[in-house]
Amino acid sequence: MAKRGPIPTEIDLGSALIHVKLVTKKQMIEALENEMELKEDEALQGLWDAEEDTIYIGKWLPIMVQRWILFHELVHACIDLRDRFEKD
Repeated sequence: MAKRGPIPTEIDLGSALIHVKLVTKKQMIEALENEMELKEDEALQGLWDAEEDTIYIGKWLPIMVQRWILFHELVHACIDLRDRFEKD
C-alpha cells in the first residue's frame, strides 16, 4: 500500500485558497467564536469557517479520521463558495 502524506495546510480550489489547520479541542472551541455552546470535552472533530476560508480539524484524531473530516468539511466549503460566487 502506498504511503499517504500528511493533511495539507492549504487547498487551492482555483477561485479560493482554503487553509487547513490541525487544532486542539480548546482551539476548536475558540474557533467557534461563541456560535455554539460547547464544553471542552464536547469539541467538534472538524469545522468549516466560511469567513476565514479555513477548515479546522482535531489534531487528536487518527490520520484516517482527519482525512474523512477534511473531505466532509471540503464539501461544506464547496457549497459555500458556490453560493458566494453565484451572488457575484
